[in-house]
Amino acid sequence: MEEFDRGPLRTYEITWRDRPPEMVQGHQVLFDSSAISGFGAPPGQPKFRIHGMFPGRHWRMVLMGQEADVITIRDVTDQVAELENMASPDP
Repeated sequence: MEEFDRGPLRTYEITWRDRPPEMVQGHQVLFDSSAISGFGAPPGQPKFRIHGMFPGRHWRMVLMGQEADVITIRDVTDQVAELENMASPDP
């Protein structure tokens, strides 16, 4: 397996239609409905997938769900970092 620098993990906030929001970390968000593969969307309900590279150099699927079950997926990495900086004690 070749090594690629994917940079630091990003934090995504998923707002679901029928359950509380959640945050996950990953490097890539893919949507079946975008059909970027050139083959079109797979059969069935369109899904989204979040993948990431984690320690041990393993590329993993972090989360998968139906696109219809999600209101938004936002990259909140910068906001989370700002909150962590505000919460850290002053040196």
